[in-house]
Amino acid sequence: MKRENLNIILSLLFIFGSLILFNLILRKLILRIDLTEDRIYTLSNSTKKILSELDDIVTVKAYFSKKLPPNLVPVRREVEDILEEYRTYSKGKLRFEFTDPAENKELEGKVTRMGIPKIQMNIFEKDKLQVIGGFLGIAIFYKDKREVIPVVESTENIEYEITSRLLKLAKKEEVKIGIMFLSKDKKDFYTIYKDQLSKHYSVREVSPNLIPEDINLLLVLGWKELDKMALYNIDQHIMKGKRCIFLIDPVNITEELQSRALREKDVEFFKNYGIKVDVNLVQDVSHEMAPFMQAGMAFLIPYPYWIKGIRKFFDKNSPIVNKLENVVFPWCSSIDTVSDVLKDKEITFLIKTTPQAWSTKSFYNLFPDPFAKPPEERKQFNISILVNGKFKSYFTSESLPPGVDTTKFLKETKEPVYLAFVSNLKFIEDRILNMYPENILFLLNLCDALGFGKELIEIRSRGKTERPIKNLSDWQKNLFKWGNTFGAAIIVIVLGTLRFVYRERKKLRKG
Repeated sequence: MKRENLNIILSLLFIFGSLILFNLILRKLILRIDLTEDRIYTLSNSTKKILSELDDIVTVKAYFSKKLPPNLVPVRREVEDILEEYRTYSKGKLRFEFTDPAENKELEGKVTRMGIPKIQMNIFEKDKLQVIGGFLGIAIFYKDKREVIPVVESTENIEYEITSRLLKLAKKEEVKIGIMFLSKDKKDFYTIYKDQLSKHYSVREVSPNLIPEDINLLLVLGWKELDKMALYNIDQHIMKGKRCIFLIDPVNITEELQSRALREKDVEFFKNYGIKVDVNLVQDVSHEMAPFMQAGMAFLIPYPYWIKGIRKFFDKNSPIVNKLENVVFPWCSSIDTVSDVLKDKEITFLIKTTPQAWSTKSFYNLFPDPFAKPPEERKQFNISILVNGKFKSYFTSESLPPGVDTTKFLKETKEPVYLAFVSNLKFIEDRILNMYPENILFLLNLCDALGFGKELIEIRSRGKTERPIKNLSDWQKNLFKWGNTFGAAIIVIVLGTLRFVYRERKKLRKG
């Protein structure tokens, strides 16, 4: 009997020991099944690549309070799971720890000075709703540099938040964006985009009269007639191998639906870089509803001037747009390429209209007309183009501005340079971004691609756009309608009939 008891004890010890060993092995592995379309709960290949290229130890300190409201408890657990994945794929170069700053007053002060605030949270305790202070921030340390995520209230975008900061820490050259505002719109109409860019880049405004040397990505918002010196500064910025994004509005529309169009000669400058800007307005059968006021009443009406660019006509191979579902462009013009200039360049047509679009150069009546019919002649237009290659200066065929130091004049780029063109600016206006928040992803992806490279785009765009319900034909609608009405009854009748036939045959065989 004692021998049998000993065998049972040994067997139990073996089982427990095996389970412990199995658990230790699994801790080194990441086993997770992600069935979402964009695999939003799995670390992206971009993150894995960045982690594999770390050349020094990264320390992540998660400053999370132990006492949290029930709705935030899962956030802490999910952050810990995600950091465990980061640690695994970094092969030990990324280390993390969780600390509650409230346990140490000195640490609490240090964390606050880092930029991680003590936030107020509601919690039920002893049948009372109480307001407590707590921390939900993350600090990332790499060499002698530090980046901070002030508050983590959700893990929806946590991979982008962490990886973008890792990339920023590991990048030798800081990405500095210079914003050159040339639109006839009020600058106050455009604030949201700048707040978004400032989260991940060093951003400041620049003038066409002076572009600082440390600006390595120039974002030009709008366009207007510029003097030779201003054009020279932009041109030489490009000749130095610096990247540019141009959001051009050849026809600017006011709140009163008045048009302010540029002259053809005002946009001749872009032909030097292979882009022809059309001074027109494009309409499309794929469009959005726009709000209008009449007799003191607000109403929405289909408005072909508000083009809805859809995924079907985005470049399928470009990570800048291939994960976006749609982008809305209000009062958009068109652009095209100058083949002679771009014959040896890499060209990517990022966004096009549908083939059922049409253009007009008559801007006198922009009010919606529900009875207007599209013209017979329609075609596809380009909205955004990305070019990469070596360019010659605009001033190789133009006289230099007076007072320019000719010894510093650059006639061409030494290395290929990226230039991005979008024939619309309104898509990032605050009012439009509040209506269509997905629009900002397009601009951020452009900045990521030309600033950091393409690594971050894969992460940012995953699971972030809407999934519109596809329109059904009449016969499909009727199929679902009558199927829901009579389908269940028909299935019961068929199953009942089959069962009856089966039982009758069984009786006949027995008889």
